[in-house]
Amino acid sequence: MNVALSAQPHDPEALYQLFRSAMEPYVDAARGQPWNDERERAQFFLQLAPASVRLIVVEQQVVGFVDLRAFDAQRSQDQPSCGAVL
Repeated sequence: MNVALSAQPHDPEALYQLFRSAMEPYVDAARGQPWNDERERAQFFLQLAPASVRLIVVEQQVVGFVDLRAFDAQRSQDQPSCGAVL
């Protein structure tokens, strides 16, 4: 299996759809109400930092993404960091 993190250009709308697909049931449960697309979309795009996003690519198909801001902040503080690759 070929798994990679990629900095290739990405479509913010496609990232939102990935986020929604993965998180909607959990957000619904946490909020105790159905997904509010207007609120969740606004929050997602407000928090999105495109330069920090890496796509998770498996066999040339985008299956997810990560935001490396927390990782970058941790490294800049000279603290040990960790990561995982499937």
